Amino acid sequence: MSDLIPVCADLEKAGFDSQRTTEETWEAFLSAGAFKEGEFAFASGVQSTLKVDAEMLYRHRRQFDVLLGHFATFPCIKDADLLLDPPEGWRDFMTILGYELKIPVIHPRRAPGSKKSEYKFEFRNEEDAEIALSAKRPRIGEDVGTTMGSVFGVRQLLRADQDVHSLVALLRGEVNPIYSIDITHHWLLKKDIPLEKEEFNRRMREGWPDPPEAPLSED
Repeated sequence: MSDLIPVCADLEKAGFDSQRTTEETWEAFLSAGAFKEGEFAFASGVQSTLKVDAEMLYRHRRQFDVLLGHFATFPCIKDADLLLDPPEGWRDFMTILGYELKIPVIHPRRAPGSKKSEYKFEFRNEEDAEIALSAKRPRIGEDVGTTMGSVFGVRQLLRADQDVHSLVALLRGEVNPIYSIDITHHWLLKKDIPLEKEEFNRRMREGWPDPPEAPLSED
């Protein structure tokens, strides 16, 4: 087992300010206008009238830089030797992060003919596959996660004995236990974001009376 796991599990010991990260991530999503109303269908098939559009962060430099800074200083990301991201995920963000940290980045693609809900991905070429399978500390980045199915789809491309961690900016649901096999998940912010815009607006009016925020990593 990698000695990075206890470091990631004890963020305070690693010098990472979890409380500040949680607060600043929430403010960044709100002030960037990332919560959009409309008619949406997620990869899982779930219908929603509220979408978290992390692409809005590209239009707001301050908010973008806040999240980039938190990703860059997260213990498991700092010590990565390879970054990956799910198809239709945070490709540009991860590319910039890799450039800042001088870490190679690989962007898997969706397998031809597969449905979004199947999370079937593939490497773009043999060179990407060779780099990914030889990495000692591959890390998968994502903008918004619900069950972490897409992240797990990327994890399936790697060897079972590789020490794989993920980091998602906003976890809006609960991780499916199946998607935690051979991977440790982390997040900057975990918040129960409702599927319906009316419920979201009600919570905002009432000051979001949620239970205390969850830890930033799985146990």
